[in-house]
Amino acid sequence: MRILSALRNGVEPDVISDEWLVARIAGGDQAAFTQLYDRYVRRVYVFAAHVLGTGRAEEVVQDMRDIVQELRCA
Repeated sequence: MRILSALRNGVEPDVISDEWLVARIAGGDQAAFTQLYDRYVRRVYVFAAHVLGTGRAEEVVQDMRDIVQELRCA
């Protein structure tokens, strides 16, 4: 797995492009999905908390992850 190897070798996650991660995800790479999710989950949570309040934000973020997982498995 290139991602884990890159991370072990001290490469910052942000130097791995979103496009590269999406290509890896399309090939079934769960580590790439986790990396891309982790990259954006905080931003999504902050936006959802601003719009919906913190109580609903966690639920929205979890729902988003579940939907994306379902789509990539389809």
